[in-house]
Amino acid sequence: MLLMWYIIRIESERLKMMKKESIFTVTFTNKSSVFIKAFDHDHAMRIVQRNGNTWTRADDSVEMVIEKIEKVNG
Repeated sequence: MLLMWYIIRIESERLKMMKKESIFTVTFTNKSSVFIKAFDHDHAMRIVQRNGNTWTRADDSVEMVIEKIEKVNG
């Protein structure tokens, strides 16, 4: 019985620690933007930076430098 209570208690604490994801708008210096679902501002930045600074669109390579990151919803 004690083990079951302990497992339930740990799971309850783990769920409290989980963050809720939000939507962020990432605007670039070339005035294009994308929506990113992330836990926080830094997480959104890491997601975009993982793609690198040069994105390919059809036959074009476009420089994507982050200008600002804004949270869309609470």
